[in-house]
Amino acid sequence: MRRMWMSLAIIVVLGGLIGAGLGFRAVSAQDDSAPSLADHPIVGTWVVDTISASDTDSPEIGMFLADDRAVGQGVNRAAGGRWEVIDAQTVMMTLVTVSDSGGEGSYVLVRGPHTVDASGDAWTCACTFTLVAADGTVLDSGDAPANARRLPLQGPEAVGTALEEVPVWTPVMPDAATPAT
Repeated sequence: MRRMWMSLAIIVVLGGLIGAGLGFRAVSAQDDSAPSLADHPIVGTWVVDTISASDTDSPEIGMFLADDRAVGQGVNRAAGGRWEVIDAQTVMMTLVTVSDSGGEGSYVLVRGPHTVDASGDAWTCACTFTLVAADGTVLDSGDAPANARRLPLQGPEAVGTALEEVPVWTPVMPDAATPAT
């Protein structure tokens, strides 16, 4: 159960950043040597491996916008967040997604520093997750390491080829003992 919630939390948070369209603007003191939001290498579209240690979580698409919003989409989930510059390679992000799955409302927070590598085409996050029930009770929390690769721009000559940036995964099949509704 914990793995399911953790997977849902991470996937929802990093993937479902679509709700960030109504995000908040923030003004914060930044180191003069740190790039502005628009110039930070995190800005762009990313293919996110939300649970780095798992072979069964599907990848998601995440976007860091130049105005402090984080937006993304995963399988059946959406989330929104915001970020701020820590230094020339690292940002701090908070992401949230809301669920009413099975009539039990909850939300998941993912928090952590995202560090872009020297190539500018990959990042890692030592993120954490917190699962909170509709009544405010914390149901679960823990580590949620993730990584991503920048989505490349390709022309029509790439037709018929897969994106190497998208990790392979093994979809989890529904339990045969549980009838589908």
